[in-house]
Amino acid sequence: MLSKHASAAILRKFGLRDGGQWNKGLTEVVPLQQLREMATTDWCIQLASSNTFFFTKSKAYNIDEPLLNTLKAIFKLAKVAHPICVWQTEHPHGEQCFQFEAGPALIFVHSSSFLPPYEGVIHEYVHGLGLTGVPVVDEGLATLFEAAAGEAALKCSDQTMFDVSWVNTYSRRPFSKGNIHYIGAVYFAAFLVAHSENELWGERDRLAALEDGKVVMKQMGEKLIEWRKKQYQNQANSYPTFGYKGLDVLYFAGQFDDYLPAATRYFSTRENSAMQEAEQLTLGRYLIFIATLDEEIAVDFKHFPIVEGDIPDTLGLVASLLAEIAHLLRCVRASSTRRSLIRNAAQLYAFLTKHEKHPTVGPDVLLQLVQFHRYTPKVAGGDVEAAKKYAEKLSLIPNMASTGLRLMASLSGSH
Repeated sequence: MLSKHASAAILRKFGLRDGGQWNKGLTEVVPLQQLREMATTDWCIQLASSNTFFFTKSKAYNIDEPLLNTLKAIFKLAKVAHPICVWQTEHPHGEQCFQFEAGPALIFVHSSSFLPPYEGVIHEYVHGLGLTGVPVVDEGLATLFEAAAGEAALKCSDQTMFDVSWVNTYSRRPFSKGNIHYIGAVYFAAFLVAHSENELWGERDRLAALEDGKVVMKQMGEKLIEWRKKQYQNQANSYPTFGYKGLDVLYFAGQFDDYLPAATRYFSTRENSAMQEAEQLTLGRYLIFIATLDEEIAVDFKHFPIVEGDIPDTLGLVASLLAEIAHLLRCVRASSTRRSLIRNAAQLYAFLTKHEKHPTVGPDVLLQLVQFHRYTPKVAGGDVEAAKKYAEKLSLIPNMASTGLRLMASLSGSH
């Protein structure tokens, strides 16, 4: 599957070096730090049947077999002719792809991304298969593959690459119309629900060729949002009434299809100042849930201004902690670039770990730490193994055992 070569010969073959110097076109585009990292690699490992080359410092360097199989499967979907050259970078924000009109694609991936579940490598590799220049298309497709890798949904079997159940679920995930990564990813997931994986790159090319390719994707998002709005409104109007304790039962059991309309109906008539602390905590959990909804849907909820950061004085101190978590989560979901995602995720994680042992909201914080590590991309701090550990901690807390065990079971198949 692999063949090894001296890197200098491959660099000359692809026109990246001329004698002992880097090609001028290369030095005008690639940052100095990446050029320095390129210069330290003496060996090149070629992945057979894929035109993919990994540049390394050592001939003995090994690449995980599952990663190689995944990249080969992705390459078969795209069927590109140009070489794809991959380097490791130690720069924390250095993961990126450079595409030259005539020549190879250059990919720089952080060394930690070469460890399972390989999200960073896979994201940049999809870019390396060809950039269209339409950000919502390029980032959307790469984010879909990255998300599937992070949630162990890339199967790479002879029949299918994506787990079908996962694609169906992902196609219905909330997103913000301003977040090009996720609106594009949801679009391509919805496309896969109705089409073959072999048509995926054709759809990418079709969208890129349209002047209104970005508009097409956003229109689809708007239709999806309108459908969801009607669904939420119908549920809220027809759902039986629950007290706040009943809402907590639904929330911690993960019965969110029932929880949202019931909680919306309950809190539509309640004022913060009239609530006792226990009821305000139920409100705080509701705020966290609102923060996970599509922005265009969430804005219609009475309490959305709190999620946006306008936390009223009438909300008690303890419940305000959950409101702040909701606001920080909202910022993460609204991140429009990888850098802003990393920054906002770091702020949320710091706040969660600070209050992990709080005597009142500690279990809520542990639950959010599970969700943070489960759904946040690895590049922004997510870690499925950490999610499992926090779920186990949750299972040891009185009255939270069933929630923790449910989360542990749902995480057992993740890598």
